[in-house]
Amino acid sequence: MRIIFFTNFRDHPTDYPPFEKEYSIKVLNSTIFCILKMEKNPDKLKQIRMEAIANLNKTLAINPGNYFEQTEIGLLYSLTSNYDSSEIHLKQAFRLSPVNIRSLGNLATLYFNTKKYQESIEFYKKIIELSPDHVSAYADIAACYGSIGKCDSTIYYSKKAIAIDSNYKQSYHILATTYYSLNNADSGKKYAGIAEKK
Repeated sequence: MRIIFFTNFRDHPTDYPPFEKEYSIKVLNSTIFCILKMEKNPDKLKQIRMEAIANLNKTLAINPGNYFEQTEIGLLYSLTSNYDSSEIHLKQAFRLSPVNIRSLGNLATLYFNTKKYQESIEFYKKIIELSPDHVSAYADIAACYGSIGKCDSTIYYSKKAIAIDSNYKQSYHILATTYYSLNNADSGKKYAGIAEKK
């Protein structure tokens, strides 16, 4: 048996499109998460996020093994700066799907945003093990190393990213910043100039 769940938008701007979504009868999740990026009012956005978290907690009380819901609530907790709860749920999503690049990337991003750079590097490297040509993982590792002042590793991983995709602009920015920090203005200007053309 399946049901149609309708979200009430009367308290939100009228230019939102109508929205409906099918859910299993056992799933109590709300569709609120789907409109989070549309809301501009900070107070309403906070309220929407909290409502979404409450609905997702109901869902997970029924089925804690739902990878999608664990991921969704983990990302929402991160958006509300509740990083401890975010980590709990994103780790659970990772346990449920350990070879899922999205699971790895979500944890890597969380650790980067909370300045746990070594943990972030560990998860980005797991992505590379699964997908050796994952250009953004190399660039993100470079950014992690740059954040802890390991310039040689920053340069190495930035150049690895460029070798995979010479149009990946972020890598050139990272290289320019790194070379400037090493007082190598010539190389800094070189890579900054390349980045501007990408």
